[in-house]
This record gives sequence, C-alpha cells and structure tokens, in this order.
Amino acid sequence: QVPSPLLDLHNRLGNTLRGLGLPIEARQYQPHVTLARRADTAAPPLRPLQVQWRVSAYGLIVSTGNTDKRYRLIRCYE
Repeated sequence: QVPSPLLDLHNRLGNTLRGLGLPIEARQYQPHVTLARRADTAAPPLRPLQVQWRVSAYGLIVSTGNTDKRYRLIRCYE
C-alpha cells in the first residue's frame, strides 16, 4: 500500500510538471525499487520481504541512455 504522503508528493510533482508543459506518465503510479537487473537465473525469495525504509531525501534523476553512466542526478531534495 502506497503511503498517502508519497502519493501527495507524486501528485504535486505531476502538477508542477504539467504546469511547465512537460509530459506526464499515463500509467498509475507504482513506486518500486530495482534490486537486480538481468537476473534471469536468480531465484526469487520464498516469501515476500518486509522492508521499512525511512527516507530523508529524494532526487530528480534522468535516464541518460548511456551505458557508461546510465542516470544523472538533476537535483537532490532534503
């Protein structure tokens, strides 16, 4: 379940981007953390992990398309 403060933040960011005339993702917001890439032979855990993750900052990051430096931090918010 997505916490209300996180949904509020997502909505505020979307409204700001719309106000700048930038495109917004049409899919429903689904926060996620990528734990592994290209892990076709990895075995999933036997039961779901319970994770509590306290956040003190977040960043605006752009995907570069460059394999050497895949992402670029635009701004960190603390």
